[in-house]
Amino acid sequence: MTAQVQSGSSSSSSSSRQQQQHGQERAPKPVEVVIAGGGIGGLCTALVLLKMGYQVRVFEKTSEYRPFGGPIQIASNAAESFRRIDEDCYDRILAESTVIGSRMNGLKDGISDEWFATFDLDSPARKRGQVSSVVIDRPILQQILLDKVGHTVTKGTEVVGCEQVGERMHVQLSTGVTVEADMLIGSDGIRSRVRDVFDPSQREPVWSGYTCVAGMAYVVPPDIKDVGYKVWVGSRKYFVSVDVGGGRIQWYAFLNIPPGSVNIEKDQTVQWLKNEQYADWADSVHLLLDNSPLDEVEQRVRGVHACLPACMHACHWTRPSSGGEAMRRERLATSLARWHTHPRPSLIAHPHARYLHRRLPPTDFLDLT
Repeated sequence: MTAQVQSGSSSSSSSSRQQQQHGQERAPKPVEVVIAGGGIGGLCTALVLLKMGYQVRVFEKTSEYRPFGGPIQIASNAAESFRRIDEDCYDRILAESTVIGSRMNGLKDGISDEWFATFDLDSPARKRGQVSSVVIDRPILQQILLDKVGHTVTKGTEVVGCEQVGERMHVQLSTGVTVEADMLIGSDGIRSRVRDVFDPSQREPVWSGYTCVAGMAYVVPPDIKDVGYKVWVGSRKYFVSVDVGGGRIQWYAFLNIPPGSVNIEKDQTVQWLKNEQYADWADSVHLLLDNSPLDEVEQRVRGVHACLPACMHACHWTRPSSGGEAMRRERLATSLARWHTHPRPSLIAHPHARYLHRRLPPTDFLDLT
């Protein structure tokens, strides 16, 4: 009796082990992804892919994260994307944001200050059960994302090259180490090292036609309770302002001036805007310029890189806009992740192309502001 029980137990154990081994053999290996660049776009991409069960590594060239850049506007559809990806991340973003979509937003005449058109951002959002557009400080959004995906980030290490070997990507790092992955995503900015590998011609960014001066005004306009986002338009120039909370207004002056053609000292930039570029414009514009610390005013050149399909199991998508870039990259990451479940080498560029076809027209509109 005992022998039979032992024999039966042994047989059962052997069968159980075989089933376990069989189950282990069937367990799919997680797709390995390397992300070049740990900015807002790279961190958003990492969050999406982690949530989808991918094994993610992010390599960021800076050794430490520091507060940098202006506030980011998150539209209602982008906020909804965050909600679907990670509820806790979504809740934290809303808790730290300033709502602008529930107020009046639109275009005004730069000189008369009269409204040309207003945009109803609130009703469409509420109709779909979404929040209105919000604005959040970039360092705060960055920290929220780092709290979620920081364990995947290696700082002080840059992706400097890559090559496809069979079905794998061999990724070269600035430390001299080579790591392997199933997919490489370039999120390393307008002068991307990843793009340089995919496109050796190393073309300069294409000028969008406008030079931008950005600043922060510490003032509360009289219409702050009713208006969140304004674009004053004029001949070959426009001026954008958005309430970013805490008694601050982020503004952007867009001028149809070739890059590098104006050499203005930083401490003279505001006066140059007031006296030469917007001299006869509305008092509301001058109110913002008059209340902007000189050390928070900077000149930028607006460049645009085209979307570039890359090689096997790799992609790159980069544009130098701020918040929209992160949201676009998050949607692209989702598209790629879904495609990668059943990849076909001959169709590597197709999900990228479909994404571009769907998203580029509204993206270009948003980039203008």
